[in-house]
Amino acid sequence: MLIPIENTTLALERLKRNKVNGVVYNLIGANYIMDHYVRGKLKITTCLSELLSVISFGVNPDNTALNSILHEALIYIS
Repeated sequence: MLIPIENTTLALERLKRNKVNGVVYNLIGANYIMDHYVRGKLKITTCLSELLSVISFGVNPDNTALNSILHEALIYIS
């Protein structure tokens, strides 16, 4: 049974306290939260879909350094 929860932080708190059996969240957000807030306490066990999230950035075309950095980052995460 799926239970809607107001936000990800609350969902993960309930997961840590064994109030829910799992949390469904997008992979990019989940990876960030896992790395920054619950490292070593929870883990991602399954991806429900092979579909990738769409990511885009708007950058001033004159800012070639930032453009290059973001291009490399997108290559790294894709």
